[in-house]
Amino acid sequence: MTGTLKDVIDVCEPVVMITTDPKNYNYCQIPQLRGRYYFIKSYEVYRKGVFILHLKVDVLMTYQYYVENISGVLKRSSGGSPYASRTLVRDVREDSRRIDWNYTFSDESYILIAKGGLNNNGNV
Repeated sequence: MTGTLKDVIDVCEPVVMITTDPKNYNYCQIPQLRGRYYFIKSYEVYRKGVFILHLKVDVLMTYQYYVENISGVLKRSSGGSPYASRTLVRDVREDSRRIDWNYTFSDESYILIAKGGLNNNGNV
């Protein structure tokens, strides 16, 4: 998709006009706005061949480099916290597995991903 920015816009939720039919898109990047990435929330037909996109910034992708390289400071209070247990140690790493799929998707296909957890017996 290509378009042109003409007016002052909200960089967090811009509304832009394009001449490419956006029906097959749900995401875009605007280099003129410092390369920010956006979700396409909705679009409307302005006139034949002209569309208005309503976008919302994808903060994690836009600032991916900064998020990945951030360092934090963990401070411990001697008085304890009513919201956290110091005796509870939990492994929060997630297990994942790859499943080979020999199905060819069409433009009308969707993938639904559901993530479950362990039941009381420790089984998925």
